[in-house]
Parts: sequence; structure tokens; C-alpha cells
Amino acid sequence: MALLTVITVVKDDASGLENTLASLDAQVRSDTNLVVVDGSTDPVSVPTILDKHPATTATYSWSPPAGVYAAMNEGLNIADGAYVYFLNAGDILAGNDVLEQVTTKLAATTPTWAYGRVRFLGSDGSSMPEPDWDYVEEYRHWFARGRFPAHQGVVVAAEELRRQGGFDTSYKVAADYASILQCARQSKPLNLDLDLAEFTVGGLSTQQWRTAQAEFHRARLSAFDLSGVERAREQAYTWRAIAATSAYRAMWAPGRPAHGLVQRLRAR
Repeated sequence: MALLTVITVVKDDASGLENTLASLDAQVRSDTNLVVVDGSTDPVSVPTILDKHPATTATYSWSPPAGVYAAMNEGLNIADGAYVYFLNAGDILAGNDVLEQVTTKLAATTPTWAYGRVRFLGSDGSSMPEPDWDYVEEYRHWFARGRFPAHQGVVVAAEELRRQGGFDTSYKVAADYASILQCARQSKPLNLDLDLAEFTVGGLSTQQWRTAQAEFHRARLSAFDLSGVERAREQAYTWRAIAATSAYRAMWAPGRPAHGLVQRLRAR
């Protein structure tokens, strides 16, 4: 049994998987293994790519595509590590000794969950570091102010995710946020104090930002069982996030109002 299982989910993204595996090839990896869950149209393509990376031995599983969170749950079911880390196709590790540093720190402290920094990559190749995150301060606001570790920066005890029943596939884009939020509600994380990964912005939560904001709101209400004044405060945070995102996007995509989302939130 490994201390850490890295889980990579891929669907029809050969170049993204190549980049991810290349970053894993470069790692010093002790007490770490890899699971690859594949939902690609061509079930032969990913094994062919894996054969080109013998330095990174993987447990491989193919299943008909049922959504990213179903695939992540499949990876969780297969994983035999005490901790799991989701590094999906296209995500890359930030340095050659990242996994070695992570396992060393996990072994010394055995937290329920831990987090590090990620670097956001723009389509033009620019890189922007993730802002510092103050757990105690953000907890006071139910993690509703737009500052929360991306899943590429989070390592979680496999037992905890299984206790939750895995990722809730009723969420379209925020099941990982909902699961990590449950961890955050229960315990303070270990700050790994290192850059874990880089990923290109523009994923589902960015593309479907209206859905994402509604689901973030739903996850917070569920995790903290908010009511009365506290529920109203959380609603205010969500509306501010909608307004800020809408204003930002209006700079390059005029005429895309968030009225429909606001109406849905008011009905909740």
C-alpha cells in the first residue's frame, strides 16, 4: 500500500495526458503510485501513450464516459494509497521533487487533508501564482469569498473521501469543491507550503461560471447548514461573486447578464 496515489482522469486528450505523464516521469517518487482512469472514445489510445512512459507505471482503467466526477470516483475506488491527489490530463506538477516533499510531510503529520499552491497558466503562456489562503479567516466567511484551494493543490485522505461517499455526481462542475469543503468544515488542513501544480485556466468551472456559482452556493449551504442571518450573509457573498464575474466578463463578452442565475438563487 502506497502512502499517496496520484489519480489522473483523461478523456480524448492525448496531448494533455502526455504533458501530465512527462511531469510525473521527472519526479522522485517514493511511496507513491498512479491510477489512470480513461473515458476516451478510442480505448487503445491511452494505453499506447502509457507504454511510451515506462518510468511511470500506472494502474489503468477504461470505462464508458459518465462524467468527470464519475471517473474520479472510479479512481478513488481503485486507489490503494492512504492519500489521493487528482492530477488530471493537462495538469502538470510544479517541480521534480513535489511528490517527494508531499509524502515526507504527510508521513510526518498524517492530516485529514493538506493543500499547497497552484500556478494558473494563461493561453498565452503567462503564469499567475495562487493568492495566499488564510484558513481561519476564510472559515469565518464559509469559504465564500472566492479564495479556496483548487483540487490540483489539495491532497485528501482516501478514507475521508470514501466516508463522504466519493464525489457527488449530482454536481456538474463543483463536486470537488463540495468534497473539499466538507473536509474544511471538519478540520484545519496542513499547509504544504510549496507549489504543487500548474494548470491552464478555462476548465468547466470557468466555462460554466453561472452553474459554478450556483453550485458553490449550494455546497456551502449543505456543508454549514446555514439559516436565518447566516444564510442571508452567504447569499450576499454569492451575489457579489456573480456581480464581479459578470462585470469582468462584460469587458469582453457584452450582453451576457447573470439575471437568470440570480433568480434561481433567490428561489433556493
